[in-house]
Order: sequence, then structure tokens, then C-alpha cells
Amino acid sequence: MLRRKLVGWLRAAEQAELDGVLDGVVRCSATSGQLLPTADEVPNLWAYIAGDANAGRFTQFAIKAAPNKEGGEGAAVEGGGLAPQNPPPHPDQAAEAARRVGAADDAAPDELLAARRAAEAAAAAARGVPTVRDGGALNIVVDVMVMQMTLRASHPQALPDAVAKMGDVLDVFGKVPMQASLVERCEHRETYSLVGRAHELGYWPSGDDRMPKLESFRSYYAQVMIPPPSPPRPSALRPSGCSCPSLQVLTPPPPPLLCCVWQELYPSEKKWIPSIFDPLYAAYFADPLNPLLVYLPEEPLPESAQLAYLVANYKGEPGVRYEFFVYRARKVVHAYQVLQHGRRFYRSLSYTSDARFCLRSMQPATDDRSSLWPDWCRHAAGDPRACSEPAPSVVITREWAFPANLSLGTETYLPTRLLLGLLPQALLQRYVFWQVMIPPPCRLGDVCPPPSSHPCSSPWCAPSLARGRTRTTTCAATRATRPTPTCCTCGSPGARTC
Repeated sequence: MLRRKLVGWLRAAEQAELDGVLDGVVRCSATSGQLLPTADEVPNLWAYIAGDANAGRFTQFAIKAAPNKEGGEGAAVEGGGLAPQNPPPHPDQAAEAARRVGAADDAAPDELLAARRAAEAAAAAARGVPTVRDGGALNIVVDVMVMQMTLRASHPQALPDAVAKMGDVLDVFGKVPMQASLVERCEHRETYSLVGRAHELGYWPSGDDRMPKLESFRSYYAQVMIPPPSPPRPSALRPSGCSCPSLQVLTPPPPPLLCCVWQELYPSEKKWIPSIFDPLYAAYFADPLNPLLVYLPEEPLPESAQLAYLVANYKGEPGVRYEFFVYRARKVVHAYQVLQHGRRFYRSLSYTSDARFCLRSMQPATDDRSSLWPDWCRHAAGDPRACSEPAPSVVITREWAFPANLSLGTETYLPTRLLLGLLPQALLQRYVFWQVMIPPPCRLGDVCPPPSSHPCSSPWCAPSLARGRTRTTTCAATRATRPTPTCCTCGSPGARTC
């Protein structure tokens, strides 16, 4: 009896009252039971579910945008997959039709039921509460009759400990209990939708042994002088026919062995790359039993080149393990390790030969030394041999309705470790970065490259088109407009702003 009264009250409530009650139900179910809304909570717009069997069921019809600066509520955007019912008749017309049918002596039960439904729909429309059809596309459903909440036709449960204790999850949400629903299970990934948070977690329980594809096959042979294996030993020397004691002389040490030569370098590269990169290679990677194999791009560097990009791996490895950037003017080498996150590859700075000229805050070693530093590594910091093993990872995405979302699209969280050496350390300490997932992936403010699978075969279809037409593109973050080049043959955009 109590639940029937509760259903009746909810069916007669205004839209604001209905939203407040059901948002509170989701809030208490998704967290530790707190009653007051949080600052990052996403308000929902709730609706009735059509059908006599759904009198006590309510569903999330849309997500409200963030409140405007004047304090009013933002506009609501209809949720995906929800189809509203046909527009109900005017309340006065529906009430008059119901009165006429009810007053008729020969009215059939079906007619009475239809008249009652029309009157209820008209009253709900007058209160501003929408009605949606029952189907499998419903997102959050609250059934008051059985006191049950489902998320995409599955029952929410506590987020598994293996996911909740991941470092990235703790950095974004903190150590708080969260309710989630398993919405997708693949061979290598499990996707959880967090209740009431407008976030999804893509959990990869196992790492991937694959490596980034090796696209450079021109070998780089560092000229390394290997010292003799042992110190010189004294030997006895007795001249023939001499009766004097044997003379103790020192056998001269063998000359250093020349490990490799620069047979794969072009003249424009021999001028400066070996003098900067070879000392690092000799100090860390010159192992005769397991040397590091270094590769350069196939095309030779121009005479005016100021940067050389090298990749490296060990014998038998199919892909790239390390990346090296050699800077000519500063005579600096930056070593990047390849990290894996959600089965995607990212570079992260692990070593620099001069910490004064890198974006990551790195401290040179301050331990006691038995000799002075070499000139090339006086300010070196980090470990160039650092590498990461495949490990579980979680990819966090947030929907457009989240208040902090500026791109009005799906955004992916980028942990700080994936941006070391790519952005200044001061920005990484102050801000949290989210990647805009608009194909192809880009970051806010960048110019996206053209799609790889372009249907046009015109030679002029390129990002920098001088002969193509231009159109204006509006940035979703800053609302600024800029001309976007388009292909003169097919009209497709050559570059897009995010």
C-alpha cells in the first residue's frame, strides 16, 4: 500500500520534484549513501515509461547541461536511443474526451482504458514530464514497485577492487565507493559505466606483448672503442746465450677493439650525430653480447638539420623499445621509453644528457664520485635503459554532460606519466589533461591531421592546401573560428580544429 502511494505521488509530481527525488536515489545507490549533491554531479531529466505494466518505472530521458552563470538550469539534451511517445492531445481535449467516454453507457473497457491513458498523458505533458517507449535502449531505470535500479538492463554493483585500486582511478575519483555496471565484455577489455558520474572505465586486465611497429630499417653503427679485457701481465724474457737472470718486462696492452664503423651514415649526418650520440651509447648500451640495435629514417638528413630521430631495440624484438632525439645545437640526447596504456603506445621521457634543456623536471645524480663527470653528461639525469613491462591498465572516459568537459564530446583521461617530457612539468603539476576522442584523436587546440582512409585520390588533397577552397570551423572549446582548407576535388576537409 505504501509503495502504491509513493508511485501515485511520483506520477503526480512536477518535473523538478521528480528529477530531485530520482537523482537522490541514484546518488545514494552509487556512492556511500550521501544525500547532498556533489559539485561534479551530472543532473538528469527523468521520464515515464509507457505501458500499464510500467506505472512505477521511471527512466533517465536526458542529461541536463551545466547550470548557466545566472544560476538557472541548463538545457536538457535528449539521451541517445530514447524515442518519446507521440505528442499527447491538449489537456482540455483529453479531459473532455475522457468525460464523454465515461458518461457513455455502452463504452467498452478498451475505450475507457484508452481514454484514461490519454488523460494521464495530457496531465503529464502539462507538468512537463515526457513519456518514452519501453525498449532495450533505456539507460538508467528506477522501479519503485520493487525498489530496484538497473543500468542498461543490468544491475549495478560495486566496482571490482582490481579496477577501483588502479592508480589512475584513485587520481581521478579518489578513494570512494562507486557503483558500476558491466556494459561490455570483450576478449581483452571490460567496460564499466559508473552510476551517476557520466564516466566509463575500460579495464584491460592483461598487458600486450606487442611493440610499436618498426618503420626505420637503416642501421646506425656507433663507433665504440672497447678496452682490453684484462690488465697487462709481466712476462719473463731471457735473451739466447745469456746467463743473467731473466728480465721482467711488461707485455704491451692490446690495442682497443673497434666495435663498429659509421658505414650507414650519410656525410651530412657524420658531421654531428656520432659526436653527440656515441658517448651515450658507449656508456650504457655497448654490450658485445647483447648490443642495442639503433635505426635511422631511410631518407638522409639535410645539411641544415638540427634534430635526428632514432629508434632502437634488441636483437629478436619485432618493434621499437626506445626512442632517441639528438639535438644538434644544444648537443643533447633525450631518451624516451615506450609505455603501453589501454593497448596504445605513448612515449615518456626517461633520460636526458642535460637536464637544463628538457621539459621534465629531472635531478642529476648527487652521489659521491671517484672521478669528475665527463663533459657530455655533466648535467645528465634519469636512466636511458628504463623500460616498462606489460601490465593491467584502465582507460577513463567522460561524457559531454560532465561540467568540466569543454569539447562537448567524449574525452579520455591522460595520466601524467604519458606526458612526461612532452609538456612542461609545471603544467602537469597544475592541470589534468583529457584527450578529445574525435577521430583522428587530437588534443584541445591542436590541428588534427587528415583521415588516413581518404576517399579522394587527388594529389592536392593534403593538410596544407593552397589551391583548395576554405571553410570556417568553430572550435568547441574556445568558440573561435578559423579557416579550414578543403580538397579542391572532393571537398573534404584537409585539417580540422578540435
